[in-house]
Amino acid sequence: RADVTLEDVSAHYVVAAVIGEAASGLADAIGDESGTAWPLENGMAYIDPRQHTMGFRLLVPTSERDGTYTKLAFDHVSEQDYLAHRLAHGMPEGGVDIVPEKAFLLESNFDDLNGVDHHKGCYIGQETTSRTKRRGSVRKRLLPVNALGGEAPSPGSIIKAADADIGTIFSGLGPRAIASIRIDRWKKALANDTPLIADGVTLHVDHPSWINLPDETETS
Repeated sequence: RADVTLEDVSAHYVVAAVIGEAASGLADAIGDESGTAWPLENGMAYIDPRQHTMGFRLLVPTSERDGTYTKLAFDHVSEQDYLAHRLAHGMPEGGVDIVPEKAFLLESNFDDLNGVDHHKGCYIGQETTSRTKRRGSVRKRLLPVNALGGEAPSPGSIIKAADADIGTIFSGLGPRAIASIRIDRWKKALANDTPLIADGVTLHVDHPSWINLPDETETS
């Protein structure tokens, strides 16, 4: 209940994602527990709180950005490199794969990304989230998919198994993409060896070990 003042300092600080060998080397030195943080001279660094495999983040003054990168022997990479990194780990991105005001927390893997605490008190959307968890009625999940022998279909493409709609493609790069997948229909297609097709491209759904799927799913 303390009085606070909020100030926009985004112009004065930069947030950088650190991936690749630099992130791996640092994890070996300080551990790989998601969310672990430590101070820098005028900023801070922390392991990605979603999954440690995503590397870590830097928060440093904009004026000291280049000097910090040089001191830590980091190389600049493109946003495409980061996109490829998160797609390889099946990591959804807010506003791209997680559609504002339309996506549900559990369908977006928030429970496996340290984004939902089922023992916490009230928060916006808690009743719907708690009810979905208790009833085991999470029918969809954001999962990575790989195109077999080509590039992934464009965002918005519908994934089908025979005549059944399995899911929808979201962000992608090269053969990889993130898609919303109906778990029951996907497992039914797997059991029947029915291929998954979107825009004429055959797809394989990956299941990262960090995503917990129900052992039993409904079929429809």
